[in-house]
Amino acid sequence: MKSKKSALLVIDMQLVAFDGKITPPIPNGSHLLDNVARLLEAFRSANGGSVVFLQTCAMPGQPYAKDVHGWEIHPAVAPHDGEKVFHKVGPSGFENPGLDEFLKQCHTDEVIVCGTWSEGCVASTCDSALELGYGVRLIGDGHSTVRDSEAEALQVVSEQNEQLRQKNAMVLTTEEMILQLGKRC
Repeated sequence: MKSKKSALLVIDMQLVAFDGKITPPIPNGSHLLDNVARLLEAFRSANGGSVVFLQTCAMPGQPYAKDVHGWEIHPAVAPHDGEKVFHKVGPSGFENPGLDEFLKQCHTDEVIVCGTWSEGCVASTCDSALELGYGVRLIGDGHSTVRDSEAEALQVVSEQNEQLRQKNAMVLTTEEMILQLGKRC
């Protein structure tokens, strides 16, 4: 049986989502950064496939606008040399046709998804991936959103995990995914 070829999609892990200087910070931001950093390390160590960063490029004057404070990917989870970064203006990373083209060139069967804006960019990218025929592994504790409290953010995360599970995405914890990646070595 042929093993699946995976790509790790890291969505909108931009500094502005965490530092609170322009927008409210993600309430559980340090936990999210830690989970995504550990996932990146495990994926890279397992030589599991392509690491792809998706980066929002909002209109000038808006949060997430290109080349303004906080637009850069957070240094704790920054791309390594040779890793792809695709810019996007909408919620789904697949709105940039280069993403699907790149994944097909790499013979990718499934995407592993983590990042910010659970109900927006994460959900939209997962939906698009499923529609395009990719398997989706959503890291259930590897995405979050901005809300007034951590409890509210966790509620949104939980709702998105369940909605995507019902659409046939596999939802795993960071630990479960790291264990699976360790078995690939």
